[in-house]
Amino acid sequence: MELARQKWNLDKNQQAIELITHLLKEPKSEFIREEALYLRGLIYIQENQTERSLKDWEEAIEILNEKKYKTNLLSKILWKKAWLFRQNKQYKKALQSFKALKKINKNIYTDFKVLFWMGKTYLELNQRRLARNSFYELIKKDHFGYYGLLARRILNTKLEIATIAVEESDLFKDKKAENLIHWLVLFNEAELLSRFLDTQKDKILNKKKITETEWLKIIWLWEKAKKYLNIFQSLELMDAQTKSVFLAKYAHFLFPIDFYKEVETASKKRKLDTALIFAIIRQESAFNVRARSPADAFGLMQLIPSTARQTARKNRISYRGFKDLYRPAKNIFLGTAYIKSLLRQHDGSFVFAVSAYNAGSTPVNKWKEKLKEFDTLELIENIPYEETRTYVRLLIRNYVFYYNLLNKDNENWFPDWVIQ
Repeated sequence: MELARQKWNLDKNQQAIELITHLLKEPKSEFIREEALYLRGLIYIQENQTERSLKDWEEAIEILNEKKYKTNLLSKILWKKAWLFRQNKQYKKALQSFKALKKINKNIYTDFKVLFWMGKTYLELNQRRLARNSFYELIKKDHFGYYGLLARRILNTKLEIATIAVEESDLFKDKKAENLIHWLVLFNEAELLSRFLDTQKDKILNKKKITETEWLKIIWLWEKAKKYLNIFQSLELMDAQTKSVFLAKYAHFLFPIDFYKEVETASKKRKLDTALIFAIIRQESAFNVRARSPADAFGLMQLIPSTARQTARKNRISYRGFKDLYRPAKNIFLGTAYIKSLLRQHDGSFVFAVSAYNAGSTPVNKWKEKLKEFDTLELIENIPYEETRTYVRLLIRNYVFYYNLLNKDNENWFPDWVIQ
């Protein structure tokens, strides 16, 4: 199986198909038959042999349905099947597969995706009431996520972001603790502050039931210490009701506006929306100046030194090496110049530009022409790299939020250019 995957990755599709076909004829093999059928079906799609793909996937579904437990593979196959029908404008068959997937799916994010595309498919069939039902159910479940925002846009339900101010006195009755936080923040004692925050956090998280006020206290502390990633991750620990309340009242904690002067300076220089820069920083580093990825990308906008050097040379920006990337102003200045160049390169397309920011220009240029034939929302679902698909969705979500936080009086709450 691994050899077949390697052949497929090298665009040697016919050789990969032959290898899998040979494996499937073996009566006693150590591979999982349904996985082999799923993989061969994917390769057949690239070869425009959709009937063969469907035949392989139907056989795989039969095998999986005989098993007592439902695997992630079954969800994957049902999604691929539904998506193939939808792409071929076989909307009734697509709906059948979407519904089958909805019944067995156990992944909440897949649920959001299915609800959205079910709604879109109902619209194609002119079943508007059922479409609205899907979109309203989605908004209820995915309040401020990518698919929830798209559903709001279709239903013309404006995004309302509450920015309720939080006073220290509302959270801390212990004046000694309050004063200690004040001085640790004032003198930038990040390590000591982190230790203190951990003790406060552990006291609260050890409780069986955590109140909204207690969650707010933890998150307020993390914000003071600029531990934004902790804030983002805290949502996964909340129960559904608390999460819903928190998102409605304190969403601004989840989309920090830090390093504003540096972002504003760079945005004016490059004539780029500040919301886009904040959206990238949030996703790339969670505003951690010292962030460094396994791929050796550095700083707030996670630039690789070779990219930074090339961008600096093209834009006549001084650059002395990777240590410069730990300097917020320099990192943001270079990162903004880089995303601006990608937007120019891809004719202003948000989706292709941020895809290239994540995956690099070479792979994006490779599959760009194939994807151009699709509607933008379908294009996003067809991005070959799962990581890049997810990245694009998250960047759109981030951008919409920052756009609204920074342009509070703007009636046009969803900037359409991100999906054009």
